[in-house]
Amino acid sequence: MYPVSSLFQRAIQKNTREFYYTGTITTTKGMVYSFDNSILVKGSGYLTNQCTGTEEMGIGSVYAGECGLSLYLEVDRYTLFGAAVQLFFHLKLEDGTYETVPLGIYEVAEANRTIQCVEVKAYDYMLRFDKVFPEEYLSLTGTPYELLHIACRECGVELAQTEEEIAGMSNGAERFGMYLENDIQTYRDLLYYIAVVVGGFATINRRGQLEIRSFHNQVCDVLPDHLRFRSNFSDFSTAFFGVSFQNAKTNALEEVYTERESGLMLELGTNPFIQSFSRYSARIERLRAILKALEKIKYIPFDASIVSNPAYDLGDVIRFTGRHADEEGISCITGYTYHINGTHEIKGVGKNPRLAKTASKTDKAIGEAKSASDSNKMAVYHYINPYGFQIASAKTLIATILFTSKLETQALFYASVLLESHAREAVTVVTVTYQLDSQEISDFQPMETYCDGKHVLELFFPLQVRGNQASRFEVYVMASNGSVEIQEGKIRASIFGQGLVASEETWDGMLYAEEEVKQIQIENNTISLETYGIMDTRTCVMEHPNPKEVKEEVEELTILPTVQQLKLTEWKSFMEIE
Repeated sequence: MYPVSSLFQRAIQKNTREFYYTGTITTTKGMVYSFDNSILVKGSGYLTNQCTGTEEMGIGSVYAGECGLSLYLEVDRYTLFGAAVQLFFHLKLEDGTYETVPLGIYEVAEANRTIQCVEVKAYDYMLRFDKVFPEEYLSLTGTPYELLHIACRECGVELAQTEEEIAGMSNGAERFGMYLENDIQTYRDLLYYIAVVVGGFATINRRGQLEIRSFHNQVCDVLPDHLRFRSNFSDFSTAFFGVSFQNAKTNALEEVYTERESGLMLELGTNPFIQSFSRYSARIERLRAILKALEKIKYIPFDASIVSNPAYDLGDVIRFTGRHADEEGISCITGYTYHINGTHEIKGVGKNPRLAKTASKTDKAIGEAKSASDSNKMAVYHYINPYGFQIASAKTLIATILFTSKLETQALFYASVLLESHAREAVTVVTVTYQLDSQEISDFQPMETYCDGKHVLELFFPLQVRGNQASRFEVYVMASNGSVEIQEGKIRASIFGQGLVASEETWDGMLYAEEEVKQIQIENNTISLETYGIMDTRTCVMEHPNPKEVKEEVEELTILPTVQQLKLTEWKSFMEIE
């Protein structure tokens, strides 16, 4: 809410009040045109803006405010393009003085001339951020404030908040990188993703500055029924109990929840700043910070026509009283249309949590289209041999590719192998054998004959794979009448097809461990890792599991007063239960 005096608040709620509007239009060449109520065409002026979608509450919005005016003004309409429009509201107070409230700064995008007047349509400075985002900035790193500062500097807009104010928001003090595979095309796209990670929305304030606002639950004003011409209220409150993020690498959802038993799940989609964290735990930590910013949201959706109050702004929390209003609940202004010399339309949107699990016809259509799109995506798994091979009569494994399919589909294996043949006789015979999930494919075993020298072995095989399964494809080679040599990095193989996915959630047999090390000390070419005073030696060995099953019948169990002890004489072990 724009800060106004208590005298203004009392005067704006009176049944009768005295006010007027003024404004200026400043062209790009410095020509200034002033106007007041006498020049404004009655019922023509309006201001409109919003901070969420038209139906559901969300974060990250970057909507532009719009201003429309019709003026009895003799001016060449072609000179108005890009001109700055400023509006002011003046209200007479009890002491006879006037208090002024600015209504914003807008830039003319369209001007039409009629016989008597000129019609102007203008937008706030948010449109300046539609400037193309340069490719060299795709590797930017920084805190939200630093990234916002760069965007404002490049687009010629002042940032309203200080570094300390931005740092106080959710994730505001974190340093973010930018995942390279993103859809950021303009600085406005950049603002959207920044607003999401700090759990708020971006808007242009009345001074023409970029401002990032968070949703809150502090009541700014109370609206009794005598200040409303019309009002509708929902019988539910909109609140969030979870946040989900779509991993751009795996296409999987990563979710966090609160302790609430009911509410809405806010779907963030992809985000290059959250995606820039490679560790799952780091991404979840960012999501929890966003969810914490949403905990204050518990708003009753509404739609009301009220006595105009130009001090109201986007994100203001209002309590309605009287008649059918829920006086215990609060509502948030997510959109408005302010009619100059007329009424004031405000609304707060939100979805019913009880219907959150019910997909609409549009949601179902989008889901079906997404499923069809995912099934048509082409996934590719690559393999390059990390070391060389000396192959003779023994069957040697030269390539292993692990892949996952979510649909029953056909995949294609292709490989190009650079080898050198050493024949004992006229030619060396090379035999290739395939295995799919440890099952040898015996009906198709390619054979090639090579004389001495370097050659290229080209391999191709179609694979029929089942859905929702992780598979292993292996290639074995053996040579007779000689030997072949394959050097490191000379095998390039791939499996590709539609319906395949590269999921980080599918275990590929690798175990990853990480430990935070405070200090690494190097003495006499020896590295010792010291963490909290614990010395540790790390070794790596290859172990082959040898499962054993032990069964034993227990006829009697002696229970002592404090300890139950089961003696297994043969294994010399015991179990204690306190």
